[in-house]
Amino acid sequence: MMLALIVVPLAVALLSLVLPWRLALWLNALGALATLGLAGVLAAGVLAGDPPPTTLRGYLRGDDLGLSLAVVVSAAAAVAACIGIASFSAERDARRYTVLAAALLWALLSTTLADHLGVMWITMELSAVFGAFLVGSRGDKPALEAAFKYMILGSVGLVIGLLATALVHRVGGSAGLGAGDGALSFLRLRAAGHALTPGPLRIAFALAVAGYGLKVGLFPLHVWKPDAYAAAPAPVTALLAGAAVAVPLGAILRFGALASAAGEGALVSHAFVTIGLGSLLAATLLAARERDFRRILAFTSVEHMGLILLACGLEPDAVRGGLLHLLTNGTLKALAFGLLGFVVSARGSADSRSGPGLFAGSPALAAVFLVTMAAALGFPPFGMFASELTVLRALFAADHVVVGLLVTLVLAVIFGVVIAATLRVVFARADEPVPRPGGHRTAALAIGVPVLLAMVWVGVGLPTELWSQLGDVARGLSP
Repeated sequence: MMLALIVVPLAVALLSLVLPWRLALWLNALGALATLGLAGVLAAGVLAGDPPPTTLRGYLRGDDLGLSLAVVVSAAAAVAACIGIASFSAERDARRYTVLAAALLWALLSTTLADHLGVMWITMELSAVFGAFLVGSRGDKPALEAAFKYMILGSVGLVIGLLATALVHRVGGSAGLGAGDGALSFLRLRAAGHALTPGPLRIAFALAVAGYGLKVGLFPLHVWKPDAYAAAPAPVTALLAGAAVAVPLGAILRFGALASAAGEGALVSHAFVTIGLGSLLAATLLAARERDFRRILAFTSVEHMGLILLACGLEPDAVRGGLLHLLTNGTLKALAFGLLGFVVSARGSADSRSGPGLFAGSPALAAVFLVTMAAALGFPPFGMFASELTVLRALFAADHVVVGLLVTLVLAVIFGVVIAATLRVVFARADEPVPRPGGHRTAALAIGVPVLLAMVWVGVGLPTELWSQLGDVARGLSP
């Protein structure tokens, strides 16, 4: 089953080269849903106490963090793939999207499940290549410029990440793990944490935060994100925002776990909290200046990634909230960006301060979009409310009062910025008629309603046993 999780998206990518393009779009969605089901079954087993499955001679290992990330990636990819069915009407665009999107999903899943830090770096490099081609798939000047920036900055980040990997290899060799693959095995490195040399490992951790932080889009390394999210097609943006940024964040958590195992937990905690809080504050200020709704949502992605990183630098209860937030934010962000593509198509503009209101022309699409944005802003009873509340409660319970107040203030401000833009887009009055969105209304309802119901289940119906198991994962990651 572990091998199938990797083989399914790769098979979809290859079959999409030869199948009729409309069938390829459906196959891409079915493949993403299949990977979500496989990841969910594997994750449930490991969280319940089953031994982590391995494949490909142990280079891929489904530990609790890897499979949790695989669920996040697969959920966002499934939403993006379903959005893609209604978004493409030309064979050339659809075929290119299905091949590259499935290949990107394969690379992302391989990265999350890599026990070998070198394999993790290689597959992340492949995901950067596939992502760059997807960002530039429109072929116009903004898309090509955004793809160029995405590729160049991503390559810089990966070079820095490679330096971190090489340094860990040296540290692992010095700790008696040999000069081969054993010195890059996350499992073996973490088990030998007491023997790892702290000094070089501190440098490796700093390099990993800088390099992979650029891939995540944390402040001030976020400069590629607004351009890429605004220029790419909606299904591509949904895939990038929901899935692609979660994977390098997982790499940062792995390097942090190694540093903590070597006795550098305080350093890891301070770095995560400082960088996360900086991303929260900066993203709020930058989002308030934007008119383009896609760029506003891009800055909220910076904010939420910062919140997750901040939570993962604190006590286990906060880490548990951060892990839950990774799932809820990834899924809802994918849905929000996907539906925003329909909204922009219906309105003819992404400008949140001008243009006609969506409700006048398509009440159904407007309603689904409005509820989705409410869920993504943390309204109860959706999962985002539960994850944000868990993080805030953990902050105040552990006497991090100043940090808790700052996070609360930032969430309130970003709430005001995004809800004001949403209400203008949905209810603005204008003289020009609103074009009918055609099949987008049906697609929005068919995709949005099940996802929103799933987020309600996460928010109010998450089983106590699963919540407890997620706490076990958090205790293993807490600095």
